[in-house]
Amino acid sequence: VSMTLRKKLILILLAVAICPMLFVGTLGYFSARTALENLRMGALRSITDQKAKMIEDFFSDQKHHVQIAQQRPTIKKYTAMLSGPEVDFSSPAYEAIRMELDRALKIYLPVYDYANVMLANPQGRIVYVLNSYSGLEDMDRTLPEPWPKAFIEGKKGIYLSDVFRSRYEAGRYSLYITAPVHNFDGRFVGVLALEFDMAPIFALVQNLTGMGETGETVIARKEGDAALFLNPLRYDPDAALKRKDVFGQNQAIPIQEALKGKAGHGITIDYRGQKVIAVWRSMPLLNWGIVAKLDVSEAYGPATKLRDFVLVLVVAVILLSIFLAIIVAKSI
Repeated sequence: VSMTLRKKLILILLAVAICPMLFVGTLGYFSARTALENLRMGALRSITDQKAKMIEDFFSDQKHHVQIAQQRPTIKKYTAMLSGPEVDFSSPAYEAIRMELDRALKIYLPVYDYANVMLANPQGRIVYVLNSYSGLEDMDRTLPEPWPKAFIEGKKGIYLSDVFRSRYEAGRYSLYITAPVHNFDGRFVGVLALEFDMAPIFALVQNLTGMGETGETVIARKEGDAALFLNPLRYDPDAALKRKDVFGQNQAIPIQEALKGKAGHGITIDYRGQKVIAVWRSMPLLNWGIVAKLDVSEAYGPATKLRDFVLVLVVAVILLSIFLAIIVAKSI
């Protein structure tokens, strides 16, 4: 009978000591987790919106600059003069035109942030390059893959090409903005192409301010049935224009949603297969998607520490309660 009474007393004392602590600890853990999730989600949403706006504003401004360049008399005049099917690049006349274009365009180089300027005749042949490559005659054979489409679309209106890898400088990525050029009579005489270095955009995307130890921002475009990553990644520095994730897979879900034109947030799986808190949205001007994300393990770090502390406390209270319960039971 005494053993039964002792056990009952021990159980009663344990229940009185532990149940309230478990209830308060569990409530505190989930409250902290929810508060942290809302805080992290808000921060990531702010980062995503700010970076997307800055990128779209940059290219919107550059499109406006191209519109102005289309109307410059120097561009109109010399593009028309070079619009014929045959251009003698070694002639004194061509050299005079090149020098005039160099003089006119180099003034705007630091103002408009473009890396290069090219002019193509109506047949698509390159007839002028600001930052000259050796052998202009062979330029057409060394142009990157997006050039043919950029030229065709540039005949119709202002066009932003896909990002491409430079063939002349390792680790450099660019894109073209192309636009039609008409002479003073309104006749189409060629295409103007401005090349923009992606380094400032990548620097903006890869800025880790507010991203903690595991966070990062990702931009990608749709290529076929996959998301093609455009920027180097925190966990894959060589990912730019190399890493793809096929739509429908159970990883890289945020960027898949962004490239479907959706905006959202939540706990999901990233391109590494890791559980993350993420915010995503599309960038219609560029047909890109952007994601800001943070590993769940880091996002919930303080709440996890609280949970672990409560568990240690519960174990300590259980041991202490058993000890006290035994003493009290024996005294009774």
